[in-house]
Amino acid sequence: MISSRYDVMIRVENMTPHKLLSPSTLTFHLVLVAGFLIYARLFGPPEATSLEVPSRPLKTSAQAEEKGGQPENSPVPIDRSMLLTETRPGSMSHKTFFEREEKLWGRLENSWLAELTLDKRVQAASKYHFSKSKSAMGALALVEVKTGRVIGLSEYIDRKHPINRRMKLNDDVHLALQSIAPSSGIFRLVTAAALLESGLNPLQKYCYRKFKGAWIQAKHLKRVESNSCNYLTEAVAATDNSYLAFVSHHHLSADKLKKQALNLGFDRRYSYFGLPYELSVAHIPSRPLERAKTAVGFMGSKMNTLHAAMLMSSIATDGKLKSPRLVEHIQDQSGHQIDAPEFPPMADGMSPSTAARLRRIMKNAIHESPVGKVFQDWPSQLRSMKVAGQASVRTFRKPSFIRYTWFVGYMPAQDP
Repeated sequence: MISSRYDVMIRVENMTPHKLLSPSTLTFHLVLVAGFLIYARLFGPPEATSLEVPSRPLKTSAQAEEKGGQPENSPVPIDRSMLLTETRPGSMSHKTFFEREEKLWGRLENSWLAELTLDKRVQAASKYHFSKSKSAMGALALVEVKTGRVIGLSEYIDRKHPINRRMKLNDDVHLALQSIAPSSGIFRLVTAAALLESGLNPLQKYCYRKFKGAWIQAKHLKRVESNSCNYLTEAVAATDNSYLAFVSHHHLSADKLKKQALNLGFDRRYSYFGLPYELSVAHIPSRPLERAKTAVGFMGSKMNTLHAAMLMSSIATDGKLKSPRLVEHIQDQSGHQIDAPEFPPMADGMSPSTAARLRRIMKNAIHESPVGKVFQDWPSQLRSMKVAGQASVRTFRKPSFIRYTWFVGYMPAQDP
């Protein structure tokens, strides 16, 4: 059965000059994911429980002898059945995930279990295809757009790859929850949302001086007579960094851009997610040139894979940034189950009108990107499912060659 309600986000860090996401690999990932949706939620660690032992008056030796008892300093038998022990659920590690009765579970401290609704076939297939790639590492996050339930969370790390010996990875944190990759083109969506929220007319044309690659200079922010002109909708879809740098410089202050980054989850904590994670961070400089570089994703921000999926789900729906869920319920030793509570939105996100405008941009962006050709070769049963999304690449050549490749998107594009 193919579900028609989910958000897809793939993040891959490619540490070699080769591309990780070949058409066949990316197609298999998205085709496989289409068949499996499970809804999940998660508890966080509880507060510690304290023990208090009641006090009683001390008996003197004389009083003890008079009553035929023992003096106070003599050993007194203790009924240990009366002592309290910690029984509430504790924290969970992704290393404790296991399969039982065709479902995935996680072990919590204090002998509790959490039923995870991650599909084991998605987990296994993504791990297999990551291992067949030429990348040093990769991560995949899948989220149901309307509820925030995580339906896929997988990682791959080639321990033998030389670049991984120099990278500071945290083995206690799932790779999809580590903020080690620059947000790159994904932060351009934050900038676009900030421009729309500030009242920019997306159909107004602006002319500017173009720059190549990441070589932006102060002259590129000045108003000039130029034949290079564009509109917001076309500029974002076509990754026109020259346009975004120029327009953001003239329409967005550091405070406005920072506010939008906060509203879309940067520097925000999850509500009781349960697994350890790293915050997505965004530093917005006050200097114009550095701020323009940040606005187009050249510097200043890093994010984890799950956050990128949540950001896309806000675009795919009403603009609210929902809290991610990973566990359906938890279970104690006796089999008693407790359902996870409902959590409020993680942040305000953006207005519904801004989200609707960005959805139209994402539909156009997939056609501008080479990744869009991948979805043209889908199996016949999936060809009616249109994808909206955007890919981006950020490459560093010093001190070692490293390439970060992102793809974020959702489907079906016509009715997410």
